[in-house]
Amino acid sequence: MSGSAPLLEIRREHLVQAEVVRLEGEVDLSNASVLQDALGDAAGTAVVLDLGGLRYLDSAGLRAIERSFRALAADGRTLRLVAPPETPASWVLRVVGFGEAVHVSLEDALAALGRSVPS
Repeated sequence: MSGSAPLLEIRREHLVQAEVVRLEGEVDLSNASVLQDALGDAAGTAVVLDLGGLRYLDSAGLRAIERSFRALAADGRTLRLVAPPETPASWVLRVVGFGEAVHVSLEDALAALGRSVPS
């Protein structure tokens, strides 16, 4: 057996409008702090967290996102979430009250930041 795949993969993309942090896999108690650190380390005044690739998001992951919202806001920065409607994360985020910060696409999130996507 060659070992197991990581539970969570985090990829970053630096756009002019924002830093995009993309997640794939699962966020739970075992790795929520890694997510919070990744969001805290993000550059720029706007951060977009793309949750479209998540299969699972538990309460520890929600806490990490909520704490990141607060920490970034305290620094004068913005965090927007991307979770297309068909994804597991979308329903969870809307139920717990993140509705206004949840966008269906990266383009939608960037537009909400008052910026347009480069063509």
